Amino acid sequence: MLMLKILENDLHRSRNSSATPLIVEVPARPEFLPALVSNSAGKFLVSRKLTQEGRIRVGVFPHDSEKIDEKIPAMLEAALALSKAEGWNNVFPLSDVKSAFKYVKIESHMPVQPHVCMVPSSWTQTRAAKALSLKNDAMKYQRYCHVVSVDISFIAFLSKPEMVGLYTHFLGGPAALLLHNVKRGMAFCT
Repeated sequence: MLMLKILENDLHRSRNSSATPLIVEVPARPEFLPALVSNSAGKFLVSRKLTQEGRIRVGVFPHDSEKIDEKIPAMLEAALALSKAEGWNNVFPLSDVKSAFKYVKIESHMPVQPHVCMVPSSWTQTRAAKALSLKNDAMKYQRYCHVVSVDISFIAFLSKPEMVGLYTHFLGGPAALLLHNVKRGMAFCT
């Protein structure tokens, strides 16, 4: 499952297997805002405030945990839309992949490169290599980060999972998704 590689993972067991919570509250800091959170229908909303206890509320939605990767395209689209709406400088032209790569490295304050690079699944290996400026050697990029194909129309770089967000899932399938660091932990090339 790709979701386990891109977001921090938190598994829960409900005391009552027939009762799943509608929301979970995740400890957070003010610099996490605005954040993207799932709602109870599995869509993504922007959260702009913390509870008085310093938490972000995230909706829990029913979903087969074996198919959670189906949520990745919508999650990335929502993150890109938030970045554009906020006017953040984490959106680059497709011709400037190197700057997007460098952006995640610098903004995440980590000595390593981005953890994951997502490319459109509709692209051939040659097209991906060209977009990544690799002179027909897309595999070379895997020395730096995991390169994976996803059903998106842009390139997305993500920092380490704990820097990007949280995937909370409950035994039996329900899940909650939180992206708490879109501005510093992600970069996009469109």
